[in-house]
Amino acid sequence: VFIDEQKWEIPGAHEALIANGIPTAVLIDYEYPHRATTEDTIDKLSADSFTSIGETLTTWLEAQAPFTP
Repeated sequence: VFIDEQKWEIPGAHEALIANGIPTAVLIDYEYPHRATTEDTIDKLSADSFTSIGETLTTWLEAQAPFTP
């Protein structure tokens, strides 16, 4: 489900966490057509997407959250 490459650079508040050694993940789909619009409403949410993110984060946390800045 997730691509194995960095496709975009995403500046934001998470950079301060990373700079202080706090593992941080940002999961954004920049190709989602409704992102950051008034069309981004609950009826557009995908249970499959939430499942994929939840399983990914669970696996990462169970692996003791390995982090390489």
